[in-house]
Order: sequence, then C-alpha cells, then structure tokens
Amino acid sequence: MYLKTSAHTTGISLKEISSLLGAELHGDPATLCFGLCPLSRPAAGKLCFTTKLKLGKIEDALSAVDLDGGLAGILAPKGSSVPKKSQRNYLLVEDPQRALITVTEKFFTQHKPKPGIAESATVDPSAQIADDVHIAANVVIGPDVKIASGCILMPNVSIYHGSTIGKDCLIHTNVTIREFCELGNKIIIQSGSVIGSDGFGYLPDPTEGIMTVPQVGNVILEDAVHVGANTCIDRGAIGSTKIGMGSKIDNNVQIGHNVQTGNFCIFCGHVAIAGSTVFGDQVTLGGGVKVQGHLNIADKVRIGGGSSIRRDISKSGDYAGDPLMPIKEWRRYYLNLQKKN
Repeated sequence: MYLKTSAHTTGISLKEISSLLGAELHGDPATLCFGLCPLSRPAAGKLCFTTKLKLGKIEDALSAVDLDGGLAGILAPKGSSVPKKSQRNYLLVEDPQRALITVTEKFFTQHKPKPGIAESATVDPSAQIADDVHIAANVVIGPDVKIASGCILMPNVSIYHGSTIGKDCLIHTNVTIREFCELGNKIIIQSGSVIGSDGFGYLPDPTEGIMTVPQVGNVILEDAVHVGANTCIDRGAIGSTKIGMGSKIDNNVQIGHNVQTGNFCIFCGHVAIAGSTVFGDQVTLGGGVKVQGHLNIADKVRIGGGSSIRRDISKSGDYAGDPLMPIKEWRRYYLNLQKKN
C-alpha cells in the first residue's frame, strides 16, 4: 500500500535524481520531475525507463506519442549512445529497471495503518495478538490464532482457528486463512485469496458413488512469500502444502494439496498445479502452465507460458510446449510448423 509524497507537487530535479542513482546525466540538470510513467504513455514532467541500447529508435517512437516533448527524462542503460541532436534528458545507469525502483521511493511512501482493532472486528478471546497489529473492519479471528508484531489485516479477512501469522505480514481484503495454517514473516497476500482450502481429494465408492477424502493437513508459507489475488493454495490431505521462502505467486493460481516448492520460485498467472508435485529452488512457471500431480521438478527449471508438464524434469534449463521439450527444440518445432502452414 503506497501513498504519494510531496514530490508529486514540488518536483525533484534531475540533478538530485542523477546523484541518487550515480547516473551519467545527458541534458538539463535543473529539469524538475513530478512522478513516473511508462515509456509507452509519456507524460509531461514524468520519468520513464528503457532497457534498449539503441536510443535513436526510442526517440523515433516517442516523437509520435510525446507530442509536447514534455517528458522529464528517460532512464537508459550505460553504454547507450545518446543521439547528438536530442533535446531529451537521459540518465544512463547500470540497470534502468532497478534504478526506477530506487526513484519510486522518492515519489511514493509505504502506508502503514495505525495499530488497533476495529469495533466491528470479531476476535476470539483465546487469540494471541501483538500490541502493534492493525485489524480493520469486519475481520474475523478464530480461537487460538497467533498474530505477531507489525501485521496488517485489511477489512473482511477471516482467519480460522489455530493458525499462526509471523511478523510484518500484510493480508489484504477478503483473504481467508483456514485452520492451522502457518505463515512466516513478511508475507503479503492479495485480495480474494484462500490459503488452506480443502484439497480436491475423492475416491470412487460402490455405495456413495464418490467418497470424500478428509483433508486434515495444513499450508505453510515460509518467509517473504507473496501470493497474488484470487489464488488458492490447498491444504495437505495429510501433512503440509509448503511454499518455500521468497517465492512469488501471481493472480489466479491453483496449487493442489501436498505440493512442495523450493525457495524463490515464481509461478505466473493461471498456473495450475495438481497435488503432491515437488519443485526445487528457483523454478519459474510462465502464465497458464499446467502441471500434473506427483512429479519432481529440478532446481532452476523455467517453463514457457501455456506449456504442460506431464513428467519429471531432472535437469535444470528452459522448456516449453505440449508435449514439453527443451526450448531450443520447441523453437525449431514451431518454426517448422509455421513453414508447413
């Protein structure tokens, strides 16, 4: 959660920004910057960034959209050649995207609500809540819940009995955390997500038709895990579903029961993972990847968007397609398919 700073109205000079970033400034150091914008939608007095080295093409593209020429400046990679006749301001840095993150802190500040419990919140008397926790309107906290220092629970969050939440966690509106789940420190969960929903466990039965398998495990989110909006992480049938430290999960992701991930994994939007699959560290799944259950995926595997994983992957590397193959093979396959068509 961020609020605008006074810099949006008073501005910051490019000289100050250049000094902050250790940037090589080409242009007018007195130019004032009043905020940030994307390169595709330049705005007067704003700063944007590019990762492209050929700034001539950037100038050509901007000439069609930045009609008044009022863009404050452009962060670009060191080694770029600034066009000689350019009237624009450039700040050359090692990594423009990282530099933009640093500059962002000048224009936006993180908002932390004051500690306290809203009158409309329902907190079970057995819950243990640190003194500096913020609990917003209509939050429901069940028996034996533990919430550590610095946490923020936004309106309509529900936490079932026996769950624990570590320090400095941010739980957004309409999140549900089911019974006995364990959240580490500095976790962020976006609106509408469900942590610890029942896993999809059923068995054919001659009497009942389909028998429900009890889901009596939990979910463990280790430190610094981020969960996107409307994502569902199912509890283990027996034991835990575990998301490793520092992993980032996008919106609308489904993670089945007893899935285990390593540290620093990235799962993009609409990924769907069936139960009991185990991932190594630093696995990246592109958007819409589908993963069969009971598989083992090695460290540092990266899967292209829309692919399907139907077998174990024992070797690190980049893969894509359905059937899945090393990405170089997939590119050759795709090119040949285009030629045939």
